[in-house]
This record gives sequence, structure tokens and C-alpha cells, in this order.
Amino acid sequence: MPPTSRANNDKLSIELLDPSVPSFPGSVIRGHIVRKAPLDAPSATVRARLQGRAKAKLVSDNGNSKSTYRSRFPFWDESDVSDIVHEGAIDTGAEESLTWPFSLKIPTDVSEKAVNRGLKDKEKRDYFIKAPLKTDGAAEIPGQPLPGTFHYSNSGFSKKWHGYVEFWIEATITVKSTKERVGKTFQATLPIRVNSKPPPWPPISDFELTTRKCPGCVSSHRLVPGMKQAELSFKQKTRKFFGSSKVPSLNYAVEMKCPAVIQLGNPSTIPFTLSAIPNWEKTSEVIVNVPQVMTIKSVTVEVETTTSIICPGTLDTHSADKSWKMLLAKTSQDVNPVDGSLTLTCGSNEKPLDLGAVLGVKLDVLGRVIDAHTGRFASPAGLKIEPSCLTYCMKVEHMLLWEIKFVVGGESWGCSGKQKLRVLPQSLGLTVGDNGEIVLKGENSMAEDALSFLATGVDIASSSPTAKPNAKMETVPNPRDLPPDPRLPGEQPRYSRDNIVTTLLSFYESLPHVDPSLIRRAPPGGWTEITPESLAAAKMRPAERVIDLIRHLPYIDGEPQSPWITPETFPINYHSVVTKATAGAFVPGWMKTLGHDHFHEFPPWVFQLTTSVDRDGDIWLLDTMDGTVTKYIITGAVYPELVGRYQQNDPRMWRQVYCDEDTLNLKKWLDGVLEKYKTLQWFGIPRAQHPGVFGPREYDDEESESYKQVEELKRIYAQHGWPDRYNSDDCRQRLLEWAAKAKE
Repeated sequence: MPPTSRANNDKLSIELLDPSVPSFPGSVIRGHIVRKAPLDAPSATVRARLQGRAKAKLVSDNGNSKSTYRSRFPFWDESDVSDIVHEGAIDTGAEESLTWPFSLKIPTDVSEKAVNRGLKDKEKRDYFIKAPLKTDGAAEIPGQPLPGTFHYSNSGFSKKWHGYVEFWIEATITVKSTKERVGKTFQATLPIRVNSKPPPWPPISDFELTTRKCPGCVSSHRLVPGMKQAELSFKQKTRKFFGSSKVPSLNYAVEMKCPAVIQLGNPSTIPFTLSAIPNWEKTSEVIVNVPQVMTIKSVTVEVETTTSIICPGTLDTHSADKSWKMLLAKTSQDVNPVDGSLTLTCGSNEKPLDLGAVLGVKLDVLGRVIDAHTGRFASPAGLKIEPSCLTYCMKVEHMLLWEIKFVVGGESWGCSGKQKLRVLPQSLGLTVGDNGEIVLKGENSMAEDALSFLATGVDIASSSPTAKPNAKMETVPNPRDLPPDPRLPGEQPRYSRDNIVTTLLSFYESLPHVDPSLIRRAPPGGWTEITPESLAAAKMRPAERVIDLIRHLPYIDGEPQSPWITPETFPINYHSVVTKATAGAFVPGWMKTLGHDHFHEFPPWVFQLTTSVDRDGDIWLLDTMDGTVTKYIITGAVYPELVGRYQQNDPRMWRQVYCDEDTLNLKKWLDGVLEKYKTLQWFGIPRAQHPGVFGPREYDDEESESYKQVEELKRIYAQHGWPDRYNSDDCRQRLLEWAAKAKE
């Protein structure tokens, strides 16, 4: 089953008292259960319950058959955290509505009893948190501190998997049976975000620096004092060429002190220190006790993140993982020379180099890399480092990787290393109230908008408790009446329906993996099936301008969804959406996210151009106010840059609160996408069910299967003239054959 979705209607709904307040283990969630529809029940029970669980699912496809494996861990029994808010008769008229307040206290720990229920002894040893061994079998899987909300999914050629930790509130009205009537139960669900317990305030100052030593040796006549710029004789060059022992040599060890712990939102830069310690006993006598300057040519520091899941099988456990790298810092004397040379002195009693101050790297509360020297984001848009976490069927681990290249005595030398890294969430000041609940202290220095991504309301994460939702504004503003867009300096974008239609059609026709026969142009007058009424069946309530636009957009046919246009992302075919919605046909999960009940924080003149079946893809939001595109951050609201902010009550504020930092007009946006195809950063694959898109991964080496597949795809595209003389039909056929073979 996918994560629990929001299910509210007039028969029963759930409203949080303040969705913007973050929740933690020990917090109390308050809200109301609401019944708007008439109900006559002589005896009924109204109850609110809090549910939480960790789940993982792995689908393995060997080409001939598929196998599915699952892990499920409820964090407590379903009635452990509940509040019965009414018992007795309910009698409401047509114009009446009833509300019942509820309060639910979040447990601080996972129930050991609930976790172990239904598990066999062998299964208790099949997870990341295992039961200890006993002579007579396995003991119980231990409980753990309550983990926070998390979701990750991945899809490859042979494995598709996801893992998540979720929490939701469930409300029920149970009408008891009588002689005259059969009992009935009404139910509503509301997903919420529960954050793992944060480190206490203030932020950490001890990064647990760990020492790594790299021994080295260079031989050069230029190590001798006075020889740095001297012209070498033929004899000296010959000795150097043949590796003669008469060439002076310097033995040393480069000592790197790097953190074993880093923290999101920590105001301090991530510390690194670098020292060069000479080994005079093994150094040539002529240069003993002579300090040597080591010029640093380049430094690269990365964090490798690995997300893993595990599921039990009949005989063995089954697992899957995905790793990716985030660049923390990269400096080069050739590419980005700093003022003066970045040097390290190898000598006795020399002070270490504060490399952390030079690199100037820190992480914001979302895990994005910030250049402390400029205050700007240094990480690619949409990429961030997640805190480390571990639960029964899923874990997130990190590795710190570094590489440094030097020039010593005119000779090149380099070293590299890695170590395990723990990533902590931001520090927050929590306190225990008089009633035992956990609440935020008042002295937290984090701005309120920095905490918005922690908000309990998954879909209602406001940057300020007093902010007014723009979705109530029905009239499309005129951009000329607004201040200049801080995200588009020097530009004044304008909306044009015809330009958007033409731009999108040209983009679809340029995709190398999409069969042109699948592209459908709107008939004269637009798609007649797309009306306010048919969109309402899909729970959409867009502005008239949006309806007019999507009636005239081109669409790509495909089932169960349109082809991918970027990894894990496909354009929404609104013609197909309204056809399914009005026919009462099966509705795929991604269609449920289109309703304004789900995306009610956006103005009605903004709509989804793309979506995804999971959180690896992108949701592009097109603003018909000015024709721009901005990417929604699926995993939570954004802590924006200190520059480029919108003013209070600006109708574009939603971009700052819920989206990535980039906003572009549609043509520039799509040109950037096509450039990745043209430069072979992305490959379109016209697979049998629906075309997919993937690209080379930075961490693949030449021996990996993925690297070899990418090289083969490059050859296929080149053989068929991509991009200038592209034979599209033959290339798509060859790619289909390749994809079928790759699945074997």
C-alpha cells in the first residue's frame, strides 16, 4: 500500500488547530473532528486515533517474473493513542454541522510489543534493528526512539522499491446497530508530519574531528634551498628520470582532521584542518629540517548518502539501496584561484591549515549546502542532505569523501580518504509543559519560516502562523501592478496562452524517445471534454484562465500515465484526467494529488504541468499570472535564500514558501531540459509500458553495470545521428531492443 492519503469530506473531516506548529515525540496534537452532513444516530461513538508505522516494499523483476517483498512495523497498537470525544446520540439537521475537539499525545518510543506482533523468530533477525540471539531462538526486536516522517523510493531496471515512515490521524464515527437499522462507520484520515527528536539547543560545537593520515614521498632537486626556480642540469634531469636515490626526497604524512558529525542549520562552518608532518629520519640529509611549501592545487569534499531498505523472504532477506553524492566544497587553483596560493608548510612545529575556514561550507536547516563567504546556495537545485536515520526496515547512512592534490618541489602528489559521517537535524529548544507535553521554547533563534518545513500539517506548512493563504484570491493579478520579481531581475514575464501551447508542443516533438504519433494537438476550440464540471470531478477548482489553457494544451498519450520527460517525471494529460474522473474509472494515485483539497496552498491560477508516481520526480507548477514555471519541493517547504524574497502578501509568495529557488519562463525551463538530452546527461528509453528517462551517475565507476549501460546508450544515440541528424524511428526501435535485453 502507498502512504496514507488525506480523506476528508462533508460526512467526516479532520482539522488541525494549528497546522504550522511542528510536532515531536511527546508533543500533543490538537484539532477538531467535523461532521457537516446530516446524521440521525441514537447511539454513536466519535473517536480520534493517531497511527504510525514504518514500511518497505521491494519488487524484483528478472524479466520472466516479478517477486514482491514487504516489511511492516506498526509503532504501537492501533488504539494505544486515541481520544473518544463523544458517546451518545447524534442528531443534526441539513444546515447544521458538529465539531468535536480532540487531543492526541505522540509517544516518545516505539512499542516493542507492537513491533514484534506476528513475527516469526527468524524474521526478528532479518531487519536493520535486530533481536539479540538466544540459545533457544531469537529474543524480541527492541523498541527505539520514535523516528520522524521520511519517504524515499527508487526505480531501476530490475528493482523498484520504496520505504517510508508515516503518521496519520484517523477519525471515525461508529453508529451502533439497532433493530431498525444496520450500524455504519464513517472515517476520515489526515497525514501529519512528526519530526524526530532534535538535538537540544544550542547547536553542536563538537564535530568529533577524526584524524586520517596519508603517508607520502616526493623526490625532486627543487626541494633543496635555492633550487626552486633554478635550471636543472642534464645530469639532474637524468637522475630524476631514472629514479636515482641521489635525488633528494622528502618523506612526510598529511594529516587531515575532518568531522565525524555535522548538523543541519548549524551556524558554524564545517571544520577541516590540514597538517603536513615531516619524517626527517627517512628524508634526504640535504633537506632535513628544511621547511617545504606544499601548494594545494585542488580540494574536493563530498558527502555520499546511501538509503537502504530490507524485507524478509522465504529463505533469505532481500534488500535494496541507492547511493548518491553531494558536493560540499571544491576549490581549484586552476579554476577558482584564491587570493594568493593556498599552501601548507611541511616542517617541525608548523601550525595546521584551517581548511574549513577556506572552504566556508555549512548546511541550512533543509540540508542544502551554503557558501558561507557569499551566503548563497552551493548545492544543485532540489538536492539536499538528509539527516542520518535508522529504523527497522529502512536506514539513511552517510560517508564523507575527500581528495586533495598538491604540488611539492615541482612534483604532483595527492591523497584521499573517507570516513563514516553522522548527520544531525537542526538543534531546537524543547521543553516539557505542565501537562507533560513537549513544546518549543521561546528562545529558539531559528526564524519561523525556517521551521515551516517541520510543520505538523503536511499540506499546510505556512512560513508564518499569520500568513494568509493565497488560494482565496480568485482574480488573477496583473504582474505590472506588482514589484519586480526578485527571482527574475531585469525581466518582466508575460502570460500568453498561444506561446505556452506552441512552446510545449515544440518541446514534446523534440524529445528523442517519444513517438510523434503519441502527441495529440487540441482540436479547434480546444478539448471539449475539459470543462469546469469535469475538472470538479477530479476535485480541481482552477481559475478560468487555467481552464482555458489546459483546454488548448497538447498532450502525450500513454497508460497508466504519459511518458517520462525527466527522471521519474511525466506531463499531466488533463484530457485523460477528466475522462477517468467523469467515467468513474480507476484513478491512479498520482491523480489524487491534482485536487485543490490537496494543493490548496497554491492560488487557483497556478496548476501542475507535471507530476510523478513518487517523490523522486518533479512537480512543475505553471503560473498563468506571468507564464513562469517553478518546481514544488515534494519533501517539504523551503527555507529560502536571504536574497530574492517576496514582500508580505505578494501573490507570488507561495514560490518562496513551498518551492525551489528557481523560477523561469516556460521556454527557458524547457530549453534547459532539452540541453540535458543533447549533451547526453539524460537518455530517453521508449520502454514497452511507458518511456523512461535516466542518466549517468556520478559515483559509477567504469566496472559498474550502470556505467556500461550508459556508454552503450551513448553509442546508440551517436549511431543514429543525435542530436543534429537524428533518425528517430530507427533509434527508438534500437533502444527498445536494448531495454528488452537489459532486463534479461
